Amino acid sequence: MNAITTNIFPPVKGSIPRVDWMKCEDLSIDPGYQRMIEGRHSQRLIRSIAEGFDWRLLSPLTVSLRDGTYGGTGFFVIDGQHRLEAARLRGDVPSLPCIISRFESYEAEALAFVNINSARRQVTALDRYHARVAARDETALRIKEVVEAVSMTVTRHNDAEFWGPDEIAFPDLVGRYLDREGEIKGETETALGLLVAWCDKPLLQGKELFEGLMHIARAEWPGGHDGFYQDFVDHIGSKRQSFWVATRNRIMAENEDLKPGRAMAMAFLADFPGEKPRLERRRAEIQTRHSPPDPGGGKTLEADHRAMTNDETLFPMTVKDPATETRVLKSGHNNAKIGSEITVGAWKGMPIHTLTLEERKTCPAECRTRDICYGNNMQWAQRFRHGPELERRIHEELQDLQAAHPLGFVVRLHVLGDFHSLEYVAFWERMLAEFPALRIYGYTAHDPSGPIGEKLLTMAVSGWERFAMRFSGSGMSELAALVIDRKEDCPDNAFVCHLEAGRASCCATCGACWESEKNVAFIRRSS
Repeated sequence: MNAITTNIFPPVKGSIPRVDWMKCEDLSIDPGYQRMIEGRHSQRLIRSIAEGFDWRLLSPLTVSLRDGTYGGTGFFVIDGQHRLEAARLRGDVPSLPCIISRFESYEAEALAFVNINSARRQVTALDRYHARVAARDETALRIKEVVEAVSMTVTRHNDAEFWGPDEIAFPDLVGRYLDREGEIKGETETALGLLVAWCDKPLLQGKELFEGLMHIARAEWPGGHDGFYQDFVDHIGSKRQSFWVATRNRIMAENEDLKPGRAMAMAFLADFPGEKPRLERRRAEIQTRHSPPDPGGGKTLEADHRAMTNDETLFPMTVKDPATETRVLKSGHNNAKIGSEITVGAWKGMPIHTLTLEERKTCPAECRTRDICYGNNMQWAQRFRHGPELERRIHEELQDLQAAHPLGFVVRLHVLGDFHSLEYVAFWERMLAEFPALRIYGYTAHDPSGPIGEKLLTMAVSGWERFAMRFSGSGMSELAALVIDRKEDCPDNAFVCHLEAGRASCCATCGACWESEKNVAFIRRSS
């Protein structure tokens, strides 16, 4: 059959590579963008490949042939460093199959590394950062500039055992603060500079400390920053990093509304001997929330209300841009009803993370929650705005979770919100295919006969062991969730939520909602 020439697709990039066998001794590694392999994880992976070396399972290495246009000459491995090191470790594998290509620049070669590895669990946020620096990515270069301005560097090692005292391991967090501030980067530099308080020790808890120091850098100090700097550095440096984190945790336990960064700043200032600054006001203190106008009796929404027609939240001031938050997938330990790690059943040992979205589908038309919304009163229930940025952030965080928990982890969809489009449903279907450790459970208000509900039902029926999605108020004989007024009202084809029945302390200690396909009944919250 003759090929038909069309203009449906853009032109193919690059030239046709050649496939050849290369001696291991002739292959080189460029440290500018490649991962460091001295850490325990990499060494275990290399030994595992060497011990189980099987030609039938071996994928060809991706190699760049440099001709002197940039970076010298020779053959440089873009993808396959661990396989190469495993072959060298064995000693009886002299050559490996390689797909050999030419690149027009060093940046293009580094970008190929990013593109090949970005969806693989072995590539961490640190790996991606250094590869993006090598590829001259604008955001990565801004992070590098700010970090180096305070005489620090971003570590090359994912293993904390190899961290130096002048290295940080959270470039993505620095980048998010830079994006939030725009071109104003002085506060970020100040916060990074304050880490000099522990200049003689690796920053094992540097990320947590940095979040608190950002609040300190933004604070209104009597006499300006110059007058406080040395006294404050001496103060925080007099205690171990773990002391400050433990103090922060105690403060958060006493005030559940506090975010970790602000709580850390409060820990720093609790016994500071000098004149204390005024911390930047919390967003909750300066914004006006939208409340139902009749808190005593609730509010019935009109059919043309934007919250009914556009699936918008009643509280638009609480919707957050995912780019401004440290994480969008929150650990379940922040939610007493969810729990941090599953202790029973097939998912035992898996940590739980939660996602909250802008919601209306999951809210009744008649709101009887008096003067405060159930979602507004839920810790860490941040309504994230839908869109490509949210999906990008979710994807990156799933990569990290897959690497950290290859035996399994769970995402609870959605503590607030619902599936807002078929494209969003397809996104999660792709995530399940890409990340084999991912498990999902949750509830949807979509009608199982509608386009979104039908797709979700198909996914649940065909893959319940990894996608346990129940349909609220659907009337189905199984895989559903319903609301009852009393325990005695529970129908025969359902069980009362074990948490509400007093038989479990949280979702993590129960597991019934994903272990059983029987309907679950929740007791109606009193108005």
